Amino acid sequence: MNREIKGEELRQYIHNALYTWIDERGFVHAERFTEKQLEQYRRDIYMDNTDFIPRAKCSSTVMLELVTDSDYIALEHDWHMGMRYEWEDVDFFVDGVNTDYRLVENEGYRLIGFDIPKGKHDVQIWFPWCDIISLEHVYVDEGAVVEQPPKKDLRILTFGDSITQGYIGHHPAFNYVGIMARSLNAECVNQAIGGYWFEGASLDPALSEYRPDLITVAYGTNDYSLKGSLEEFRAGVSGFVTRLEEIFPEVPVLGIIPIYRCDDRLRPRIYTRSYTRDEAMEAIRAEYAKYKNITVLDDTFFPHPKDYFAPDGVHPNDLGFMVYGKAVTDAVRRMPFMKERK
Repeated sequence: MNREIKGEELRQYIHNALYTWIDERGFVHAERFTEKQLEQYRRDIYMDNTDFIPRAKCSSTVMLELVTDSDYIALEHDWHMGMRYEWEDVDFFVDGVNTDYRLVENEGYRLIGFDIPKGKHDVQIWFPWCDIISLEHVYVDEGAVVEQPPKKDLRILTFGDSITQGYIGHHPAFNYVGIMARSLNAECVNQAIGGYWFEGASLDPALSEYRPDLITVAYGTNDYSLKGSLEEFRAGVSGFVTRLEEIFPEVPVLGIIPIYRCDDRLRPRIYTRSYTRDEAMEAIRAEYAKYKNITVLDDTFFPHPKDYFAPDGVHPNDLGFMVYGKAVTDAVRRMPFMKERK
């Protein structure tokens, strides 16, 4: 016999989401953005006519976590493409160790399960960064203990583009946000959308209700692709940071300078910039320097060898994310607010 967890009971075990809701079928959905933010994303279109809503609905960094003495756990769910990839990949952790990984093709209704060692364990199932997931049931042994995991030490809100969302990593738990969340024992809402940029209008004052202990920001690469002049580039950065400070006046911010790009050999110069990438990055640093709550993490930590990049030369591969994740985590640990918490 199985114990079935669903509906309201199931919602309490979903983590790293801004909120959850149940549809008319009884399926649980996890959301990373407010309705006001989604309204803004419906108005914004990337240069290749990308619709940002499917990307915003993806489950990046969302996970199911509980403590149980069951010897297995199974997840019954529905999934659909959010970012053009016809596969779903899921990472499974037992007591902080990645013990299993599943990759399945063809979107739709799915049942996947994992074995758990004997005894009582903290288990996590990390959902795909590129798919839209809704949960119907979780199954464990009949009579098994099912409890909430210990409370996290931090609450983190992350803003960024495709790199922050996890593009194009194979393991959803090993993008840099996932690495940071586990390393710092943090609850983390990942507010990243592939292709997005510094946009003050995307910040909803209601986000303050999440009460983050830390905010990270990692925009800039797409701004350089989209903004025709340095003045336009700088205005976008300024508008975002000004609004961020208005909504979160006392929250420490880690401003991550975009990592090195080695894609020049791959992309034709279909447009001409009147400014260099170095000038763009310096503009970000200058805007960050105006605010006392922002600590800057420069891109010199990230190695330039192509072995650390996906074939497109822009996004880290899994190895690159490991390096990136460690660098971001180390930078957070050096921030003054972390020293004050000890």
